Amino acid sequence: MANRYDLLHIRPALTHAAMPPALEALAEEIVHSGLLRISTDDARNFVYHSGSDFDRHFSYRQLHDPKLLPQTRGLIADTLPGSAGKRGVEEVINRLQHKLKISGTIPHAREMEVARLLTQACEPVILQLALLEGVAIFVSYAHSVAELQPVHFWESLAGTGGLQSVSGDGAAVYISCGGHPFITSKEQKTFASDGFPALARMLVIGGQELGHYADLKRDAAGRVIGRHSAELSAPFRATDIARNARLADIARVADWKKLATQYPIVACLKAEAAVHFYRDKRPKSPPRLFAEMRARRLGARIRRDAATRGHALYAQFPRRTLTDDGSDDLWATQLVACLEDMQFNLTPVADAYRSDDPQAEEAILCVEALARVPQQVNKWGHTATQLCMPHLYQLYYHQVIPACITAYEARSGKKYVPL
Repeated sequence: MANRYDLLHIRPALTHAAMPPALEALAEEIVHSGLLRISTDDARNFVYHSGSDFDRHFSYRQLHDPKLLPQTRGLIADTLPGSAGKRGVEEVINRLQHKLKISGTIPHAREMEVARLLTQACEPVILQLALLEGVAIFVSYAHSVAELQPVHFWESLAGTGGLQSVSGDGAAVYISCGGHPFITSKEQKTFASDGFPALARMLVIGGQELGHYADLKRDAAGRVIGRHSAELSAPFRATDIARNARLADIARVADWKKLATQYPIVACLKAEAAVHFYRDKRPKSPPRLFAEMRARRLGARIRRDAATRGHALYAQFPRRTLTDDGSDDLWATQLVACLEDMQFNLTPVADAYRSDDPQAEEAILCVEALARVPQQVNKWGHTATQLCMPHLYQLYYHQVIPACITAYEARSGKKYVPL
């Protein structure tokens, strides 16, 4: 089993015309906030200002926009001795502006495309709260988030695809695309992961890392006091509701997998494998037509029988999942992949999730599993995710998201209006 990053439930909007007006306005707010940091193959719109005991980062807009400069000057002044004065602050700004010139330029149109994807990676209130709290969002075309960090973090983060930080010099979310997400033709590709795979990865990792941020529990004053998934104070332990939800969902996915023996899933998989072969090797041959007819007939039979028996996942699993490998409409192939993917994300495997303390390791897995609910929605859709992870889905959308709304209202002083 392994996490899938290369598929989506629906194709995201990338243009102004395709975006819902409210989400387009949110994307513009993200861009103009100066909190969006982008690193492409040949340019970046942010720069680090580091010292022996601090690492601050500033975007092009924070260093040039007259509306943002006063706050930028204050943040820089905090890192300098009082004797530096205004002149010292301006010297730092000039130096950082010069470093940005060397780094290249990210066009406004590209910033908007990235921001539009972010608005579709999670519930809008998460981003609205992040803007209020001044959370920086880093997006890189690289395969890990290491190059988004100061040099002294590169080695330790070399294999990390996403990261959410709540300490140090400010909260931040880090997302790696693993390629250029806006390439649309094979001729433009430098890497196999350019194009749709990178676009999908951005939404998948974005959903997860913004899910981690949403999971933060705040008191009435807006201070972070823990997580919905785990208690941050020592000893580090999962909350009862998150532990029980994860265990129940692990059992639910296992039950869905067992049901496969009641249906001709294996026969359907074989027929779909033949379809995939003929599409690749003999696309105009009669055997391709016969294989496609058999695969569709078997899939329809499974869905019909599952509806009769009340097996909702098998009856309602979508007939098309967006991929880049030609398996979009191979229904049984994607259904099996979905179950394997759900199982993995309920018990993810990585060195960072291991601990000598079994209860601490369980807490880590609960934190990860809850944050992965929105990424699973981005991949498989709400229906499949709710059927496979009903308890974590309930916890995320009926406790975590309402808590974000409450935090937003407390911070903004106004009633939240859903977008």
